[in-house]
Amino acid sequence: MESTNDSFSIVEYLSIFTAFIYGYVATRFFSGWSAMINFRHSVRFSKEHLAWTLLTFGLLIDVWWGSWIKGHTITKHVSLYYLSLLSPIIFYLISVILFPPLSDDRFLDLRKYFYSVRRRNYMAFIILFISFLINDYFFKPLIIPNYCLNASAIAFAVVGSLSYSLFMHRFILTVAWAMLITHIISQPPIWSVTIDGFSLTEYLTVFIAFIYGIAASRFFSGWGMMITKFDRITFSKEHIAWTLLAFGLMMDFWTGSWERESYIALNINYFILSLTLPMIFFVVVAVSFPNVKNGEQIDLKGFYQSHKKMIYSLMACAIFFNAVIANIMEENYLLSNENFFRAIGIGLALTAAFSSKQLTERVVLVIGWITLVVHTFV
Repeated sequence: MESTNDSFSIVEYLSIFTAFIYGYVATRFFSGWSAMINFRHSVRFSKEHLAWTLLTFGLLIDVWWGSWIKGHTITKHVSLYYLSLLSPIIFYLISVILFPPLSDDRFLDLRKYFYSVRRRNYMAFIILFISFLINDYFFKPLIIPNYCLNASAIAFAVVGSLSYSLFMHRFILTVAWAMLITHIISQPPIWSVTIDGFSLTEYLTVFIAFIYGIAASRFFSGWGMMITKFDRITFSKEHIAWTLLAFGLMMDFWTGSWERESYIALNINYFILSLTLPMIFFVVVAVSFPNVKNGEQIDLKGFYQSHKKMIYSLMACAIFFNAVIANIMEENYLLSNENFFRAIGIGLALTAAFSSKQLTERVVLVIGWITLVVHTFV
C-alpha cells in the first residue's frame, strides 16, 4: 500500500480516526465529571472513585503521547493499525464502569457504587495492561522499562481484584499514581522527527482540538435543549448572553493557542499543560447548562442565579491559566497587550463572582462583550 496520497500520508489518515476514539473516551470522563458537579448536592462522593477517574484520565493522556511512535510500524504494516485500537477501546469500557448515569437515582451514592464495581474495575485494568504488553511487543520492542511497568501493574491489579482490604486498595491506588507520574516524567523528548511528514506536533494538536470540540459540543447540546424544549423553559437573558460570550471566549482561546504549537511536542509536560485550559473550560461549560431529565420543567433563570458565582469563578480560573500557559509557552513579555486583555478578563470575572447586584453583573457582561470584540480586531 502506498504510504502517501497527494502528500496526505496513511499515518495522518489513520490517526484522525484514532484521535476520534481517544476523544470520545475523553468525552466520557468530562461528561462524568460534569454530572458529578451538577448533581453535587445529591451525590455522595467517594475520594477513591475520584482518584481512580483522574488516574485513568492521566493514563489516557500518557498513552496518547506514547502512541505517536506506532506510526513507524503502521507505515510498513498497515494491518497492525487494528491492533493499536485495542487499548483505546478498553479505555472506553473502563470509562463506562467508572461513570454511572448520575441522572439515575440508583447511582447517586458513588461510594457504594464504586465498591460494587471495584473488582470489575481491576479486571478491566488487567486487560488494559495486557493490551499494552501486546502493543509494546509489536510497536516498541526495545523499550524494556515499559514491559516491567506493565507487568507490575498487572500484578497489582490481580492482587486488588482478590483483596477485600481497604488498606490494600488504597496502597495499590497510591502505587499506581507513583508509577504513572514516574512514567510521565521519564517520557523522552522527541526532537524534529516526522513519520511520512506527520509530526508529533500535528499528532498532539489533533487531540487538543478534540478536547476543545468536546467543550463546543456541550454548548451546542445546551442550546439545542433550549430550542427543542422551548415551551418548558423559563429563560434568562443574562444566561443566554453569558453562554454566547463564553463560546466566543473559547474560540478566542483556541485561536490564540496556535502560537504555543512549537512547545507542545518538546516534552509531555508542555502537552499536559496545554490541555489544562480546554479541560477547565469544559468545566465552565458543564456548570453553565443544567442536566435535564425528560418531562421536567426547566428554570434557567433560577439555575443561572444558583450557579453564577461558580461559573464566573471558574471563568476567572480559565483566563488566569490561559495567561500562565501563554507566558510559559509563548515568547511574550509581561506588559504585552495580550496580558492587558487577560487582566481585564480576570478582573471582570472576579467582579461578577463576588457581586450580589444584578446591575453589576449586567455591566460586566456588556464590558465583557466589548472587550472580546475589541480583542478580536486588535
